[in-house]
Amino acid sequence: MTAILAQHWADTGHEVRVMTFADENANFYKLKSNVEYETLRCASAGMTLWKKIVLNLSRILKLRRRLKVFQPDVVIGMMSTTSAIVALASIGLRCTAVGSERVHPPLDPLPPFQNFIRNVSYRFHDVVVAQTKESAQWIRTHTAARTVHVIPNPLAWPLDAKEPILAPADFCPAGRFVILAVGRLVPQKGFDSIISAFAAIYKDRPSWDLVILGTGPDRRSLETQIDQLGLKGRVFLPGRVGNVGDWYKRASIFAMTSRFEGFPNALLEAMAYGLPVISMDCDTGPRDLIEHNVNGLLIASGDQAAFAEGLQQLMEDEDLRRQLSEKARDVIKRYAIGDISEQWLSCFNSPGTNKR
Repeated sequence: MTAILAQHWADTGHEVRVMTFADENANFYKLKSNVEYETLRCASAGMTLWKKIVLNLSRILKLRRRLKVFQPDVVIGMMSTTSAIVALASIGLRCTAVGSERVHPPLDPLPPFQNFIRNVSYRFHDVVVAQTKESAQWIRTHTAARTVHVIPNPLAWPLDAKEPILAPADFCPAGRFVILAVGRLVPQKGFDSIISAFAAIYKDRPSWDLVILGTGPDRRSLETQIDQLGLKGRVFLPGRVGNVGDWYKRASIFAMTSRFEGFPNALLEAMAYGLPVISMDCDTGPRDLIEHNVNGLLIASGDQAAFAEGLQQLMEDEDLRRQLSEKARDVIKRYAIGDISEQWLSCFNSPGTNKR
């Protein structure tokens, strides 16, 4: 979202600078030359609490020095820790400070001390942005934030292709049907659940395969699960791909079994490409996008048996897939980047912000 919004604002005439704590080689999404970029070179990994405190104090001071140099009208923190740092670094400066939560906070809790700092520091933001109403209510209740706005993610469509390029044909021979899932291979995404659901129904549907795109620490455990369930040759983990749009075009169904979300970009993208979608009704995000049996199937969170039944229904009913596909494309208008950008710009100029 940082890359999408920054690039759109730069392309529409704003001066935009993206700053990261991590080095540039950690960036997956590329920016054009009209977006300035700088790294503060202060990433963290495997630190004790005391070292993290010292590091974040250093980050606050570094960022504050840079803000004094650039004197931006608006500074945005993306995700919890960065939002807290932005709030503290911008105290007393003549800029609008904006925090932004990218997942539903109670389902991805911070350690107690970081949670305390986040909750207190949000008092110094002019505005905090949440992706859903549920997250906004949590922020109002549990932090000192004065003003909270709800702004969903914009849709970047059609998707640009970038390296690494993996051709779907290398994994999915012509004539076979593909169920696609996309995301980091982490417990949050619940890919173990979709593999189990597929295992319960795949034998009677020999022309269907499951493909899960992404990388992450759960890869080995998912490979073990695939082996133990006898799904080799039917479930594929191609890894990281930069041409995910080609995979959306190749797939017949998109499936999501996340245990929690902020606002699920992959689900939004799949719907824009006209895929019939099935998703667990986790907190939060899917219910903002899917109206059950209208533009997708929404299954009670954690109900793996019902998910398998819904998946089976989609696999067997081509008319249903076509019907859901037609309605799914409505997200192209609902989440257009221009409209979402305007919501952000209005947020920057809302009453109470430190406008120049």
